[in-house]
Amino acid sequence: MKHIKPYNESIFGPKKDGSYTKDEIEDFFLEYIDEGKGSVTEGFISSKDNRYFTDVANVSEKSRKCIKVDITLEGVSTGVKVGMMTCLTNIDILTNLLTKIKSFYKRTELDPNFAVIQKFNNIYVEFYIPGEVVETGQLKTKEEINTLLTELLPIIKKMNYKRVELKGSNWLEVKLSTRRDEDSLYHQMRGGINGQYAESPIESRVQLHNWCQKVQQAGYRIKIGGGDKQTIFSLEKI
Repeated sequence: MKHIKPYNESIFGPKKDGSYTKDEIEDFFLEYIDEGKGSVTEGFISSKDNRYFTDVANVSEKSRKCIKVDITLEGVSTGVKVGMMTCLTNIDILTNLLTKIKSFYKRTELDPNFAVIQKFNNIYVEFYIPGEVVETGQLKTKEEINTLLTELLPIIKKMNYKRVELKGSNWLEVKLSTRRDEDSLYHQMRGGINGQYAESPIESRVQLHNWCQKVQQAGYRIKIGGGDKQTIFSLEKI
C-alpha cells in the first residue's frame, strides 16, 4: 500500500494554466489513493477532438497535458437489479466522493470534467484535469520513439518474419501465419528484453538484444500486444 504524507487541503489553490502535478493530485485525494481505491495517470488531450489519450507518440504541438483520476467504489451496488445494473442503496457512498471532487474543482477554479460509470456491483468515477500545452521535450520523445521502432523493423524481418510494417509513430505490426509463430515471436522479444541473447550465435538475436537494451536505457518500456496471428510492439516512456 502506498502511503503519502498528510496533505493540507486548505493550501491547495488555483493555477492559471491548470498545471497541477501528479503528486499534488494524489495528495489531494489521499484517502482514496492510499487505500488502493484510486489512481492518477498523466496523459494528453487532442487538439482535434478533445479526446484524452496517454500515448506520447500521438502528441502534436497543440496537444495539452491532462491528468486523469480513477476512483473505484467496489461492491457498493447491492440493491434492485435492472439488466446489467444493480442499484445503490446508500446515497452517501457516492455523495461523499462527488463532494470531494466538487471541492477539488472549486479550489482549482477549473471546469468539471467527470464521468460516473456503473459495472456490476462497482461504481467507477473518472475525472480529468486539463493543463498546459505540451513541452518541446515531449515532442522530441515522439520522434525518438518513431526512430527506435524504425530500427526494430529490419531486425524483425531478419528473424524471418516478413510481414512487418510501421503502422504509426508508435505501432509496429507483425502479421503471422500461425499461433505458434505468434508465441515464438513473443518469447523471442521477452528474451531480448531480459538480456538472454547477448552471447547468442544467431546474429538477429544479438541485434534484438542490443536494440532492447538501447530502448530500455533510453527510458522506455517495450509493450507487446496483438493476438489472432498479429503481434504489435510499442514503446512507453517510463
